Amino acid sequence: ANTVFAGDAGINGKARFYKTTDAGLSWIVLDSIEGPTASFNGVKFSESMPLFGIAVSGNINGCESPNFIYKTKDGGNSWTKKELPGFPGAATSINSLNVIDSLFYSFGTTMCLPSIIITTNGGLTWNLRNIGLPSLNENITNGIAFNSNKLTGIAESSSLPLITRTTNGGLTWTDLYLGLDISGKCTMRWIEGTDICYLSSTHAPSGAILKSTNGGLNWIQMTTGNSGISIFDVKKNGHGIFGYAV
Repeated sequence: ANTVFAGDAGINGKARFYKTTDAGLSWIVLDSIEGPTASFNGVKFSESMPLFGIAVSGNINGCESPNFIYKTKDGGNSWTKKELPGFPGAATSINSLNVIDSLFYSFGTTMCLPSIIITTNGGLTWNLRNIGLPSLNENITNGIAFNSNKLTGIAESSSLPLITRTTNGGLTWTDLYLGLDISGKCTMRWIEGTDICYLSSTHAPSGAILKSTNGGLNWIQMTTGNSGISIFDVKKNGHGIFGYAV
């Protein structure tokens, strides 16, 4: 309840990765990176292996300095840092990190074709996979979520109401048109061990969070009382699903 990890974007050319163990009263800096657009872009722990977590950092345009990945196996008491393999122009996208377990995790890219970078063997090898959405002026793949079966997944790259879906672990993707009045950037979340997934949009007059109960094939628009959601998260606890949105 009192331990939180957080990252910031470049302040005076430096971005920092923080930890607090007293609910935010005090913070320590775990690491930092330098660069004009340096940023820590995601911290995520596995639902099935809660002691395992991943954090990613890099420069927003992908060209100024390497992207780094941080890994913990003990709940964040210690982290190892490695440079991600070079994919020119493919910076880590903010809020796109998706962690299933210690072998399978992925994140979206920026400044290239709509793509994800994914590992299925714990980071021994990485693959840059085109998710098949049309290339636009702003290709930021913020939305990614995979089922805990590691096969079914959904993604979005500045393309709402068009998303894409995979049933073979991200090898191939099929476009899916939602047909709803939504646009902007997207957050996607999957409830572990179920076929329930959610997505949000930063512009949606009729409801900014959508829900699917069949693995992303069909969606319903939920009532949020807000025309846009910048970020949200959900968690299953027993038989209940709890969430928050900003």
